[in-house]
Amino acid sequence: MKQWILATLLFVSSAANAAVVAVVDSGVDFAHEELQPLMYQNPNEIPGNLIDDDGNGLVDDVNGWNFIDNYDRVFFREHLTSYDKIVYPLFRVIARRQAGTSRAQDDAYWNNHVMSLSEEKRQELLLHLNSFGQYVHGTHVAGIVAQESPTSKIISSRVFADEPPPFYRHDLKREGWRWTDGLYWVLAQVQNVMFDQVAQYNASIEADVANYSLGVSMQMIARAILALRGNQEPTDEEVSAEASRAIEPFKKRARKWIDGAPNTLFVVAAGNDGTNNDDFPVFPAIIRAPNLITVAATNGHSFLASFSNYGIKSVDIAAPGVAIDSAVPSLDRKTRLPLSGTSMAAPYVSGVAASVKEVNPQLTPSDVKQILMDTVDKKDWLTDKVISGGIVNSARARYAAKQLRSIDVTMDAAIRAAREAIPDHADLIEPAINNESDEFSKALIF
Repeated sequence: MKQWILATLLFVSSAANAAVVAVVDSGVDFAHEELQPLMYQNPNEIPGNLIDDDGNGLVDDVNGWNFIDNYDRVFFREHLTSYDKIVYPLFRVIARRQAGTSRAQDDAYWNNHVMSLSEEKRQELLLHLNSFGQYVHGTHVAGIVAQESPTSKIISSRVFADEPPPFYRHDLKREGWRWTDGLYWVLAQVQNVMFDQVAQYNASIEADVANYSLGVSMQMIARAILALRGNQEPTDEEVSAEASRAIEPFKKRARKWIDGAPNTLFVVAAGNDGTNNDDFPVFPAIIRAPNLITVAATNGHSFLASFSNYGIKSVDIAAPGVAIDSAVPSLDRKTRLPLSGTSMAAPYVSGVAASVKEVNPQLTPSDVKQILMDTVDKKDWLTDKVISGGIVNSARARYAAKQLRSIDVTMDAAIRAAREAIPDHADLIEPAINNESDEFSKALIF
């Protein structure tokens, strides 16, 4: 009880120093009751007057900016009517299947609404669910940030549209994604240029944390390039070598926009290929920088999620990312849904980072990163998977940040004090198995 009270007091005391968190994603529905109070308000912009009051070249960027369409609107609530209501109960069932906690009634629902369908209808349903997942993605991510840092302010940087790109489709008869050669590469290059603009913008509004629950698989690009050269069945070694070569221009540009925002901590999802990022890099997760931290996903505090990427040289830390309940757009403006993916693990870390910054505003991004990594719950099964060897511990990280308010306390001393005062997390519900789920459910990882 004493530890709980201490952690709560630390949390409340941070409210006066609200951190700014940029959600670089599909757009945030600030109409949701959990997110409306956390909506960032640009103090130098007058809403709706169609004038660039702050002189930054963006008209009415009050709550963020839509970098896809190049104007101020970051979310489209009217698109809700495009989705069948079945998406809500079905995602709840899917999440329990992914977590290995499904019940008899879930199996019955699954058989009635998925397995009873023809192959063509299942494919249509999968595309519909994927579209909905992308539509709600930014809101869900923002909701996770809000849960870990309910006094922060969230700004929306919209960098991808509601609909998935038209040139990918998941094929339930085969493993993986079928990509049209060349188009994925073009998309990745465009995104990298856009990220430069996003980073500059978020730096200008002094964002403390920027969450990137997105990424480009260089493995897919490498396979497409090799196929164009006539190598239709490359070895893993050939794919890894080509991916490492292809990513170099991406790294060069990324270092420019990351270095250009030295006061922002970039938190990036590791990717959902279930592979080693050291060998098969994902961009921008592969970037190494003092102000960037890459996040793998776990199932609670029990094991690394089967879909999660990892890398002892390239992935920094882990956080829960299976069946994470959070806010999603809905007609009632208060609905929550569980989703799975490293996209859900990254904002967990972003929220903790924001709360650490609120506890001690003097900390630099590299300080916050060090605190997060050195206060983890160490896990044997993460020793050779992530650099820190553990899962983020929010209360312990905040405790260490508070210790560092004193000029007489070193980082090492603060970390030791935090480890002595705050215990490891305990799972209230232990997943029964490391569930591999089914192809349909595995295709709905975000």
